[in-house]
Amino acid sequence: MSEASATPRNSNKFIGLDGCSGGWVASLYDAHTNDIQLSFFEKLKAGKDLYSAAETVWIDMPIGLSGDGITRTIDYTMRIHLRWRKSSVFFPPSYEALSKSVYEEANRINKLIYGKGLSKQAWNLRKKILELFDFLQTNPILLEKFKESHPELVFQSEWPREYPLSSKNLHLGYVQRIQVIGKYIPDIQEKVEKFCREYPTTILKKHDVLDAVILSVKAACGSTNELTQQPDHDKFGLPFLVVY
Repeated sequence: MSEASATPRNSNKFIGLDGCSGGWVASLYDAHTNDIQLSFFEKLKAGKDLYSAAETVWIDMPIGLSGDGITRTIDYTMRIHLRWRKSSVFFPPSYEALSKSVYEEANRINKLIYGKGLSKQAWNLRKKILELFDFLQTNPILLEKFKESHPELVFQSEWPREYPLSSKNLHLGYVQRIQVIGKYIPDIQEKVEKFCREYPTTILKKHDVLDAVILSVKAACGSTNELTQQPDHDKFGLPFLVVY
């Protein structure tokens, strides 16, 4: 970011959400105090009051999806922008595929209609994608607040080196991401590690927390990059938009 855009706006609270094995990690960033509040929710709806009080919510989960012949193509653009970390972008299931409960059938119908099969990683997001869809349909007033994002896009945009970030699953990748967030929250490592001690790694991991934190911090900044496509909405009117 430029120096001007790196300064949080004169606003209130911003949320980053990341899915984890046990549910969802939420980071509430207060742009006035430059501090964060970390939370874990088994279900997305458990954080409704938190989301309602925030100015915006950046979430690492697909919102607009392919369906009824409308194709989501924005993932190709994300992969181009991510370069070294393009493998972190999974092409999400279409609505037709999400209606199936068995991977093989979902893979077959996705390939039949859209010419592309599903990776197991994308299929494993099915429950969370449906949970987010149901939540936004039940709480349409929050739809304008929720923005799809991708933590790796944000980290890459904040990484000042010519060489790429290491994988978030490696210790070096963890240290590098701590350095990125540390520009905004100097004691972030202490906060993250204290929070993670409260939960087993079967529920959440450190990189889940860092992903949520960087989304909340970037959401608070005045300059937002956007990736779009045409058509710009899916069959339910949900946007094909990724912010970072």
